[in-house]
Amino acid sequence: MQKFIRSSNLGRDFARTLPAERAAFRTAQRAFACSVGTSSGSNDTAEEEDIPERKRPRRKLPPWFRMQNPNRSEEAKHAFTETKATLKDLGLATVCVEAKCPNLSECWGEGTATVMILGDKCTRACRFCSVKTAKNPGDVTEGSELWNEPEKVANAISKWDHLKYVVITCVDRDDLMDFGACHIAKTVKLVKQIGLEEKSKEAIEKDAIAFGVSPNNTPEQRHEVLVETLLGDFRGDLKLVDIAVSAGMDVFAHNVETVERLNSFVRDRRAGYKQSLSVLEHVNDRNAKGLNKDIRTGETKNIITKTSIMVGMGETDEEILQTMKDLRNIGVRAVTLGQYLQPTKGHMQVHRYPEPAKFAEYEEWAKELGFDMVASGPLVRSSYRAGELYLTRLIEKDRQILEGARQAYAKRVAASV
Repeated sequence: MQKFIRSSNLGRDFARTLPAERAAFRTAQRAFACSVGTSSGSNDTAEEEDIPERKRPRRKLPPWFRMQNPNRSEEAKHAFTETKATLKDLGLATVCVEAKCPNLSECWGEGTATVMILGDKCTRACRFCSVKTAKNPGDVTEGSELWNEPEKVANAISKWDHLKYVVITCVDRDDLMDFGACHIAKTVKLVKQIGLEEKSKEAIEKDAIAFGVSPNNTPEQRHEVLVETLLGDFRGDLKLVDIAVSAGMDVFAHNVETVERLNSFVRDRRAGYKQSLSVLEHVNDRNAKGLNKDIRTGETKNIITKTSIMVGMGETDEEILQTMKDLRNIGVRAVTLGQYLQPTKGHMQVHRYPEPAKFAEYEEWAKELGFDMVASGPLVRSSYRAGELYLTRLIEKDRQILEGARQAYAKRVAASV
């Protein structure tokens, strides 16, 4: 019986398939390329369509791709070195490294990073992603390596005194009964509780020495850390989504990654376009019902929903627009659009490199549809810092609106008594 031989390396997967399957795969790819045609900024040629994808040379990056040099200034160099050392000392994995993010130097040079929890191995094998895969990456039971990870992450973040906004992401863990929902919730809760405890006199004096100021000028309480989580789909189990969201993150991000037509070609078979939409819609429904709570105060809060779309996988502009319409119809408020970059030869190739002007056009479409926050550009990624300042303002605005509504309600109740 003909079948694919499973492997964590997608390139080896293709090479080990039987000849008939390889031929069928190439035929399907040629038909796919013809069906989408040549899009704006495409570099495809007729000759390439007859060459198997694994044998095609990797495309050169266009001239508008410029990575930041971590040594561009003394401050950036120091922040980059400090962030790298801190992450190494604390043994934390980051999506910056695991996913080969092109913005690593820029973000680390600003002293920010996206922490990845539940290990550095994913149970899924999407064709665009360079994160390592494994069938059983390791449990999170007491005594395991990941058991104390929530405390470790919260401790690391508490040491970055300048950090006000953090992104926590995770690998998919289909091997766990709850897909990691409880572990995620515990991590986020501990991070959100940073700053609630009063500092001791000894801690205040220690901070004063570290900052070179008088103890009287040292804040007795650390500022609140705003948390964005970039999570999986929990296989569409909304009860598990409830567990994760109960932690009270400020932004809930889940990426649809691509347009509906390409979902099964680009993502792992366990991921679904409509399944992803259902997860995002559920979080927005909880907002509407007042079910999302701030664990610091116990009051109702709005959790901002966010997603990301990769460009350059064979989609059309019409499909990108339709995807954004689908997202707005379910209440998603923030969206990022960025260029897909082939991480290794074993991953799917880039179909096209739209110019920056095209990404600017996508941004205009998103704003016209009513998204509150849009970041669109060749190097934009789902956890890229470009949207953090705007999202911070958006979070504060939502809080002010809710507080105003609570005060108005209290006044009406008092007047009616």
